Amino acid sequence: MIQIVYRHKVAPGTEAAFVEAWERCKSKMLGRVRGLLGASIFRNATDPSHVVCISRWSSIEDWESYWGKGVPDPEGELPKNEILIELRKLGRPARKTPAKKTLTRKH
Repeated sequence: MIQIVYRHKVAPGTEAAFVEAWERCKSKMLGRVRGLLGASIFRNATDPSHVVCISRWSSIEDWESYWGKGVPDPEGELPKNEILIELRKLGRPARKTPAKKTLTRKH
């Protein structure tokens, strides 16, 4: 799996519209684009005009194949993207939920 990082500078006052447009675009892509596993969007905690988009892909080949089609999107400017190849992933272990007790009625 790889993650692609793209940084945007958004005009002040347009941040909400930018996020909505991003969500519409990525929602259409999910399930239709081979290899796209998901996407996230973040904003800088101190400067909301700095936005970072991260997409998760199965492989570099899938990502290059999609964007190589000339999709009109700033994230499609391949040289402006940072490609991160996942080496390992850690996370919290899944919490075990106690089994539900079933109540039986006595007749």
